[in-house]
Amino acid sequence: MRTISATDANSKMFEDLKQIGNKTAVKRSMAGLAGACGFIILFYFNIFGLNAAAIARWRGIMLFACALVAVASIVNWVRASNTSLMRGIEKYCEKTNDPNATMARMKEVWDHGFDFGSGRMNSAYIIALLGLRSLVIPLENALWAYKKVTTGNVGTFTHLFVCYDKRKYQSVALDSGAIEAITNYIFKNCPDIAVGYDKKLDKFYADADVAGFREYARAQRSALQQGS
Repeated sequence: MRTISATDANSKMFEDLKQIGNKTAVKRSMAGLAGACGFIILFYFNIFGLNAAAIARWRGIMLFACALVAVASIVNWVRASNTSLMRGIEKYCEKTNDPNATMARMKEVWDHGFDFGSGRMNSAYIIALLGLRSLVIPLENALWAYKKVTTGNVGTFTHLFVCYDKRKYQSVALDSGAIEAITNYIFKNCPDIAVGYDKKLDKFYADADVAGFREYARAQRSALQQGS
């Protein structure tokens, strides 16, 4: 198993991800603290007019909630200090034939790639930062990239889908702006990848029609050039 080397630990990517992880841990801890303080204030001033028995029951819930906030804050800080954002990249590299060479490419993405707000990318890889974890999405053999919006009982979510041959895909939940930035970059810099949803592309995906995807991608760019 590949471990973080001294070179990695001194790299710009390592330091950047460590700082981002620490900032994320601070935000989560502050949000948890604010929620706990609000709960305590409501309880202390008895905003809901609870009787003595109800207050006794809620006292235990309040203490339990505060304990959870404290534990969650500690966990976040431990994960950030252990460079959890770097771990996702490390794990991806470990699965490749040459982890050191892949790590060098990851550093290239981070140091010189396009910053889309929730990570960085180039024409070969996307490094997405998701809270205190990271995900690497390769683009080298991708056929299709598009945004999918789903609405459920708890809200609306946007995912980036990157599809490959043989019905393989990767998806990542990102905000709509980040996905738009990613797909725009792919459109401009990855001419062999079809961009955006189309039912025709669904059929290509089901049939593993690589040629169909490539032709569609070329037609997209050609139409843009003719329009300009």
